[in-house]
Amino acid sequence: MSITVNDPLPAGVTLSGNVLCAATGAAACGTVTGTTGQTTFGTTGAKIPVGAGNSLTFTAPVAFAPSMTTNPLVNTVTVSDPSSPTRSASDTDTLGAAADVSITKTGPATVAPGGQITWRLTIANAGPSSANGATFSDALPAAVSSISASCGSPSGGAACGAIGVVGQLVSGSVAMLPPGGAVVITILATAPATNGTLVNTANVVPPPGITDPNPANQTSTASAIVQGSSATSIPIPVDATWMLTLLAMLVVGAGMHRIRYR
Repeated sequence: MSITVNDPLPAGVTLSGNVLCAATGAAACGTVTGTTGQTTFGTTGAKIPVGAGNSLTFTAPVAFAPSMTTNPLVNTVTVSDPSSPTRSASDTDTLGAAADVSITKTGPATVAPGGQITWRLTIANAGPSSANGATFSDALPAAVSSISASCGSPSGGAACGAIGVVGQLVSGSVAMLPPGGAVVITILATAPATNGTLVNTANVVPPPGITDPNPANQTSTASAIVQGSSATSIPIPVDATWMLTLLAMLVVGAGMHRIRYR
């Protein structure tokens, strides 16, 4: 009896190694197919004689595409031989996508009163799944003004999404955030005119259906000290001829005043 086994993998699933077959009893594996990178495996010319203890066991290592969204995953294998109807069996698994999405906020340690302050939010994905559509928000201190924001420096296949500024809140999404990808959000604002300390926290959230195994790095805080004077200094051109003349007159006048006083 010659047996054929065929197992096409679900979309987004590929073999991460060669398929192995183990025969027990009087069974024989036949010609096994399925190597790294392929999306199906099986065998032809296999034999399983009637009787207890005769069986074939296939081991298929697989990898899942980071962007895979099919849920549940259904895998169906068929077995056929010339003397019997084709038989099939299926296995169903729930997709458990996970992505370690992080945010890091950086900015200056100090800023002058009324000066421009620049904050940067680096949003990254350490995988293993994609986190396309991850959202972020950053509520800036009430004391800052003239807020604007932009997205740039995409890397690792990432792509910026929409960004909005409403009042003190900067928020938006990252359209594409594959494993190893990152984007940088740049926020510009004007510091208050008085001294003080600016402290605020930015956060990022994975898209629905994605579990983050490390939620501790979903928030990041930055602080800046507003200190100094906002007054504008005006240089005095002491090297000008008229200024030198005026200084000389003042010195002479002061000398004469002392002589009269004596």
